[in-house]
Amino acid sequence: MKIMSKTIFLGFNQMTTEEVAIWAKMLQKDGFTSQEIIAYLEGIDNCLTIQASMSILNSHRGKIKRNRITAKEVLYQAATNVPIPERFIEND
Repeated sequence: MKIMSKTIFLGFNQMTTEEVAIWAKMLQKDGFTSQEIIAYLEGIDNCLTIQASMSILNSHRGKIKRNRITAKEVLYQAATNVPIPERFIEND
C-alpha cells in the first residue's frame, strides 16, 4: 500500500518502511530483541491507526447512548497495551 508515495510496511496499517527501519534500529540499540521490536512496533502502529480514525470513533460515540467511550480513551487504552519489556520499567 502506498500513501503519498511512501510504502507502508507489510502487515502494518500506518507505519512506512522507512519509519519501521528507523524505529527498529533505535530499539535494537536500546536492547530490544527482534520479537520485542515487532510487538512494540505493532502496538505503535495500532495507536496510529486509532488516531487516524478518531473522528469516526467520536461521531459514533454520540449515536450510542450506553457504553460511551471517547476516541481519546480508546487511544489511551491502546497505548497502555503497547508491550514494554519488564527490564526497561523502573520500579521505585
